[in-house]
Amino acid sequence: MVIAIIGILASIVLASVRTVRAKGRDAKRIGDMKQITNALNLYYFDKGVYPPASSDGAPCNPGFWDCSHLGGSFIPELVTYGYMPQVPVDPLNTDAYHYSYYRTTGAMYLCTSSPARGKYLLGIIAFETSPNYTNPNFCGAGAFQWASGNFEN
Repeated sequence: MVIAIIGILASIVLASVRTVRAKGRDAKRIGDMKQITNALNLYYFDKGVYPPASSDGAPCNPGFWDCSHLGGSFIPELVTYGYMPQVPVDPLNTDAYHYSYYRTTGAMYLCTSSPARGKYLLGIIAFETSPNYTNPNFCGAGAFQWASGNFEN
């Protein structure tokens, strides 16, 4: 009987620990996005454009998206020019959980915003828990559970 009670308590504790770890990774994801957004804005203020995506040869879609889980460095221009010592990647960084970045100097597919040098989209593919976040109303945000950028709908 004592062993059964200990087993039940242990399973409850393990479940709680998993939930806490998942929430911690989700909090890290949001913190990472804020750091990357700040670095992107500093880059833009200095250079007049956002850094290109997929310059490390490991794009999600050649010439368009840069995704952290595909190897290589993520948004390497931020490191090259000293805006970040290392661009953070998702804590799990797999197909299910990764960061994505898109920059264009022209119009984005299905977006109504006019072409401009300052257009980007940064996103988290998925959270492990359900953080209180609503995507803004701009083009491309629906593909992410968290997004930042300036592609107007």
